[in-house]
Amino acid sequence: MKQFAIYPRQSNPVSGQFHDPNAIIKTKSLHGNGFYTISSIEELEDSAITLSDFAFIYNKYADKKIKKFADRKSAAKRLFNLLNEKLIESDYSEMELYKEKVPVTKSKVSKPRGQFAGKMIRLLVDENPRKEGTHGHNSFNVIAKHGADMPYEFYIKSGGRLNDLKWDIDRKWAEIYNV
Repeated sequence: MKQFAIYPRQSNPVSGQFHDPNAIIKTKSLHGNGFYTISSIEELEDSAITLSDFAFIYNKYADKKIKKFADRKSAAKRLFNLLNEKLIESDYSEMELYKEKVPVTKSKVSKPRGQFAGKMIRLLVDENPRKEGTHGHNSFNVIAKHGADMPYEFYIKSGGRLNDLKWDIDRKWAEIYNV
């Protein structure tokens, strides 16, 4: 269920849509009185928001401004429909803009460091002993798919995790040796 967080008479009176009820509870506890969470036209109509606040919030998001609403029922209906329409559109377009401006880069290993830096990894078993679908299984497959002994830095760059490697070493499924 989508819910809007409304703060009447603020510069940005509607903070957006919440899908998680725990996020609503946390936001309410942070902002205190004067904060409304609305999930339907009826809730908006029954809230303590004044007609002048309805007009203020409506004018913040509408293309065509109004002076006042005739009654609470029409105010609640028009405002709720406007928020549903505008906030969904703006969330999508902002994500598209963000995608264009920030190029996706792969993580880089700046320089070898840590206890396994500059060392090689060798598998001691033929099959992956880890439970399928876990991070450990995926980390073990990084080494297994490589086929031969693998440098630690390449293991990390390929998606292997240090804690999974340590687990495999403790169980004698893999070993580390100096080059």
